[in-house]
Amino acid sequence: MSRGRLLTIAYFGALAVLLALILTGTVPTVLPGRLAGQVSHNSEGLLVVLAVSLWIQFVRVRPMTRPQVLLVALLAAAAWGVVGLVLLLGPAPAQLVTLNESAFALALLLPYLLLRRPLPLWGWLLPVAAVAIPLIGGANPVTTDLAEAFGALFFIPLSVDAVDRGILDSSPVSLLRVLSWMTVLVLVVVAVHAFVDFTPVGLFEEVTRYLSRVTEMIIASLMLHTYFSLLRPELRSEQPR
Repeated sequence: MSRGRLLTIAYFGALAVLLALILTGTVPTVLPGRLAGQVSHNSEGLLVVLAVSLWIQFVRVRPMTRPQVLLVALLAAAAWGVVGLVLLLGPAPAQLVTLNESAFALALLLPYLLLRRPLPLWGWLLPVAAVAIPLIGGANPVTTDLAEAFGALFFIPLSVDAVDRGILDSSPVSLLRVLSWMTVLVLVVVAVHAFVDFTPVGLFEEVTRYLSRVTEMIIASLMLHTYFSLLRPELRSEQPR
């Protein structure tokens, strides 16, 4: 078995196993206390990076006509939208209900990832809206509850269309840019956890609390770059130009 195939199996297998452990509440039986607590709060990010990675590697590479692309995009949006609504409104365990934000984000992200590159100007409306809506909404309960969804709709597009466009259009990777971006993301996560205050009294506290809710999607972006930019950069040659 080739190195590339082994890396693919290890990557997707690890994501699937971690997600399953979280959803079944068995993380503490595998990982030590504090680490188990940290991992147990990352189900939304794991679902997003798992679905996005599968989509990029196994769906986006398929040769499709424009009508086929449109059909696949609509089906993906509808399917994940329905999943999100079922999780939000239906009777489900708490560890499943929390995934509704990821499902709603995927309903928009997967069609977005099918767009031809270079990305048309209007395509940037998605990540721009993901920042603008929380800024306008402020401490609105709806925008706060959807923080993870907005985080996914900002960080994933930024990763694939600004930091390493080759993930989607086969251009060569810039290790300096990718590693610099990954370093910034790690520093943001560390800083947020150092300064977060869950009883905010000012703008700084509000911002850090909101960022603390989207750290899962920052970690999802780190995972995406680790696999597609660092471990398997050869996969970009399979992406349509």
